[in-house]
Amino acid sequence: MNKMLGYLKDYKRESVLAPLFKMLEATFDLFVPLVMADIVNIGIAAHDFHYILVRCGILLLLAMIGLACSLTAQYFSAKAAVGYSTALRHALFEHIQTLSFTEMDTLGKAGKNASPIQYAWKALMENLQADLPVKEFAKGENVVEKHFDTSTGAIISSGGSVGYYTEDNLPDNSYTVSEDDPYAALAQAAADAAAAGDTTTEPTE
Repeated sequence: MNKMLGYLKDYKRESVLAPLFKMLEATFDLFVPLVMADIVNIGIAAHDFHYILVRCGILLLLAMIGLACSLTAQYFSAKAAVGYSTALRHALFEHIQTLSFTEMDTLGKAGKNASPIQYAWKALMENLQADLPVKEFAKGENVVEKHFDTSTGAIISSGGSVGYYTEDNLPDNSYTVSEDDPYAALAQAAADAAAAGDTTTEPTE
């Protein structure tokens, strides 16, 4: 990660100014509810039309300043992002040129729809997330975990796929046979087997 951040050394100023102007934009946006509260609590309550106009002018000024901060932040962030990706791409291609044909065959290609930059970034993210603990799914008190048959949606004792249901919203184990459905007989057999506790059904020819 330190090697990747090293390509930002020529864009330190942009890397600082971009979030700074973004923070200023958010700060000016936070003043809007305060001005609106003054308009309602003071201007409208006292029927002071001049006070309301002044506060509306302040709102317009805040909007203009926020827009200027937003455009400035986008400019610096785009400049830093493009410069960083350009430097990284040049360094990556320079390194690729030093590889032998055997090493290139061993490493393989980035993929049909992926560039070397995307491939390197994906590898970096996978390495960073490799040691992170897997987050458990947060379930409510009335949520239950059940196995269901992927063909019929019926609840089974094991196998199939795992679904999360509420106690009062469990799927029906029944399956309605339709004459127009070519897989109706197989689906009905799977539903009957699931109801009987047997999840292994052989298709009939």
